[in-house]
Amino acid sequence: MPYTKPISFREGNLRIMQIADAQELPLMNPDTVKLIRLAVEKAKPDLVIFTGDQIYGPIPLYKGNTREKVRKVLSALLAPLEENRIPFLVAFGNHDRECGISNAEQMKMYAASPMCAGGSYANELTSGLFNLPIYGKNGNTAFNIYIFDSNGEAEAGAYKAIGQNQLDDYAAVRDTRKEENGDYVPSLVFQHIPPWEVMNVIQRVP
Repeated sequence: MPYTKPISFREGNLRIMQIADAQELPLMNPDTVKLIRLAVEKAKPDLVIFTGDQIYGPIPLYKGNTREKVRKVLSALLAPLEENRIPFLVAFGNHDRECGISNAEQMKMYAASPMCAGGSYANELTSGLFNLPIYGKNGNTAFNIYIFDSNGEAEAGAYKAIGQNQLDDYAAVRDTRKEENGDYVPSLVFQHIPPWEVMNVIQRVP
């Protein structure tokens, strides 16, 4: 049963921990879980967001009994969050699906955790967009978190861009929140592969 309790600001604050690129193998590195556990216990986040490549799918080690191998790795990664009762969200990277199991099926594995935030999360993310409202003290939507599936490899190489359908879905949710709250709601987007515009702000240094 997923985590369905509303996530709210605590005294005006919300602490989010981002975990990116664990890139775990079936032979799980115990240091990965140890690091997550220590980080969670020290930071005490209100929400954890995995931003892709939780598993490193393209290697042959995932072949044969793949579903059970993936389930075992995800279970280990989520254990520190379940132990500390911290809700989480998931974005997928380019390597997750390369194990041969779709993101949609992997999402069902995540959603089996009692700390997976959002009751319909498993269904919504398959369309490439998920929105989690963060509530203020008056019960209004004070903040928004969007999860984008940044897709996998493109036919010409490299990786696909965010699709127009995802942008349309985002705009629809954004405008609905505006109508409900009387103004645009401050938001953050989490995804695995950054948009190409990020390259415009990178400065080459010696």
